[in-house]
Amino acid sequence: MITQSRKLINSGLLLAALSLLAFAPGLMAQNGITAIQTNTASSTSTTNYTATGAPSSPLSGNTYNYRFASSSFTDHVLSLLAIEAAGKAYAYEPIPVEVFFRRVNNSQVSNPRDLMFYFGNLTGSNIDLKAPYEPNMSSAFTGNTNLLRGSDNLFANTGDGNGNNNNIERLDVIVPGGIALSTASNQGFAVMERGAIGQHDAFVVGVITGLDGFGNPSQYSNLIRVNSTHYGSVNVVPNQNSVVLRRDNGTGNLLASTTLTGQGIGGVFLTFSDFGIVDGQTVYGYSLAAADFPAGGTAANFINFNNTTYFPLNTNSAAAGGLDMIALTGLVRILSISGNVYHDPNGLTNSLIDGNPINNVNSAPLYVNIVNSANIIVKSLAVQPDGSFSTEGLPFGNYRLELTVNQGTPGSAPPAKTLGSNEWVYTGTAAGNSALPLNLEGYTEISLGADHITGIKFGVEQRPTASSSTAPEIPHPGDNVPFAVNPSLFTASDPDGTVTHILINSFPLNASAIIIDGTTYTAGTFPPSGVLIGALPNGNPTVPIQASAPTGTTLVSISFHAIDNAGVQSFNPGIVNLPLGEPGGGTTNLYPATGPGTLAFEDLWPAKGDYDFNDMVIDYQFEITSDNANKVQNVKGTFTVKAFGASFENGFGFQLMGNVTPDDILSVNSNYLTDNIITLSSNGTEAGQTRATFILFDNAFAHMPHPGAGIGVNTTPGAPYVQPVTMEMNIQFKAGAVSINDLDIGNFNPFIIVNKNRSVEVHLPGYPPTDLADLSLMGTLDDASNPSQNKYYVTSTNLPWAINIYESFDYPIEKQDIVGAHLKFAPWATSGGVQFPDWYKNLPGYRINALIYQIPNP
Repeated sequence: MITQSRKLINSGLLLAALSLLAFAPGLMAQNGITAIQTNTASSTSTTNYTATGAPSSPLSGNTYNYRFASSSFTDHVLSLLAIEAAGKAYAYEPIPVEVFFRRVNNSQVSNPRDLMFYFGNLTGSNIDLKAPYEPNMSSAFTGNTNLLRGSDNLFANTGDGNGNNNNIERLDVIVPGGIALSTASNQGFAVMERGAIGQHDAFVVGVITGLDGFGNPSQYSNLIRVNSTHYGSVNVVPNQNSVVLRRDNGTGNLLASTTLTGQGIGGVFLTFSDFGIVDGQTVYGYSLAAADFPAGGTAANFINFNNTTYFPLNTNSAAAGGLDMIALTGLVRILSISGNVYHDPNGLTNSLIDGNPINNVNSAPLYVNIVNSANIIVKSLAVQPDGSFSTEGLPFGNYRLELTVNQGTPGSAPPAKTLGSNEWVYTGTAAGNSALPLNLEGYTEISLGADHITGIKFGVEQRPTASSSTAPEIPHPGDNVPFAVNPSLFTASDPDGTVTHILINSFPLNASAIIIDGTTYTAGTFPPSGVLIGALPNGNPTVPIQASAPTGTTLVSISFHAIDNAGVQSFNPGIVNLPLGEPGGGTTNLYPATGPGTLAFEDLWPAKGDYDFNDMVIDYQFEITSDNANKVQNVKGTFTVKAFGASFENGFGFQLMGNVTPDDILSVNSNYLTDNIITLSSNGTEAGQTRATFILFDNAFAHMPHPGAGIGVNTTPGAPYVQPVTMEMNIQFKAGAVSINDLDIGNFNPFIIVNKNRSVEVHLPGYPPTDLADLSLMGTLDDASNPSQNKYYVTSTNLPWAINIYESFDYPIEKQDIVGAHLKFAPWATSGGVQFPDWYKNLPGYRINALIYQIPNP
């Protein structure tokens, strides 16, 4: 069982150490390690035995209780995670290596000897040691990250009074397959040693650049000589006691030979570029030798460790051979910080920061400013075109990353964290390494320690906008009497998402009450946070809104914000102005005046088809409101779909034929389009039309489902009857734009859209198609249209495909030609309407009732 905690060692000395490094003249490439990151663990894998001290040592005559991973300690393992040197942090990477102690017999030692130290104490007859038991030097050094043990006097042949001489001439740390370096200046290795500050032992080191056929070093880089000054002025593990132990001939247990007090761990970090290695070059590890390798020795001389000229056999433990190396042989790579910026129009609604990469807002470049704990910029990173940013070479520490359009200056306080305007907002941040999204403020905080920090995410998106509008003046309905607010007055848009709600953020100005979806609010009961209302993508609310005001001419103003699908609110509110004039005045007219008229269509144009005129049957009536100046304020159309005997999915619309353009329309309130075949302008009229054109629905089947029997709906006798569906369309005109005469409602141009093909229209006889119709169909099959003669939608005998009757029409049953059901239809049509203008009435000799559709009794 192992329990762990992470700590930063000697971070308090970091600033002083960095100052020394920054100002030391002629600083050599190898740098002292100034801080480390570690994991501390306790272990239950103890090893205990009783034995004497090591032969030929001062402890040889005593018997001791050896206790490895002793219960006297809790820090049995101190694993290295990362180092810091010259102000940069590097992750320790225990890449698989093979460790070889190259031995040459000498006058003191002629067999393998394991000579090690363990941190711990000798107290009486008890030897309590921190690290778990590992008697073999090779296995102790291979893949080890525990700093609590190592070798004692690694290269010493003579001079040790405790019998602790050895026969090791070179230590090889070999990566058999080699490593192709991506960045030689950011990759390297650390050599760490037990000793006192300023007294650490010297050594010579070279990088292996080639192996022979037996896997032995055959080529080296430049050599570097390390001395005590290169360790710097910091011990990254504090002073503590240790016990030296040895084992002869590779058998038996480790036996204590001496004890030491008051020594910690220092280290030297070397990059591969320090040795003249370049990016892309392959290296195979590194080798260490005693400091008495001659100054004139070359990389070629480093190969043969049996050559006593360069590897003397009398290296003294007190001088050149005293390296007390920590059993640590991995490689290190500079720690990096990286992440991405996303255009995230859905925000955190999916609990993710995602979307397309982005590196600018409104053409202003984005930067990630890295700020240290003293609130000083250490780096300012330009976000790349793919949305990424990255850096490396920072020391351990806590940092704040800020996304902004303001580039920071290293060494200065951070500039304002902003996206440059109120049009863009932050949608979320994630701190990296699979962290959950955090704040919406455009910054994140990290702690650079043991690991690379990847996956930092910033999200940004554009705000929606709310538009202002003013309704035409209406007569005041009376003191505090509610009046309807046209939903089309609330308009909004979102450049990169969808408007989903509006927020009426304050009680309306000059109002006595506002009624939202049946709930009445006064100034005293209106919620401080406002009222949130579902809305269409164009900002029109999906629930009815009414307002009331005290008597008198006034202007009621409703302030609202748009809310998009990411939950982001428009910066500025829109204002809906509702002018109320003097009570009374103005006129309301109906067309047809006495009741609804009927429109009936055939949908196989330009073919005549079955000619039963029940493919679409719609009752209609218009209510026209005008002011005292005879200017149209509003047109309300009420349409009741009674039947359609078609298998086609047909739509319906109409065009105003008077002097009315789309620009004369303020708004259209209607919501029956379902199949995405119609494109609307922002005011609700159909886009691409010269004349003001309005589409009520694009698929009748979406509103009156087929009953399961018969053809179409309400045309086949005996099939289930479907209740007709009434739809409304409110058209609000710009103030003073259109007169009653300009409107010419009696000459409106209704049409159907056949089977969701927007280019196929069927109109009343003599009425032209709209700008979106396919004119190539004119004059084909049974159609005798001739646009040059203003002749439209009639056969050669003047029969139409659509009829408009100024009262309710009794249509034929399915597949019954209208000529056979309404006996006066043919002479009426062929005479151009001169004969039998009342052909549709139920008069003697006018119809055969059995061929007319009858609504079944309940």
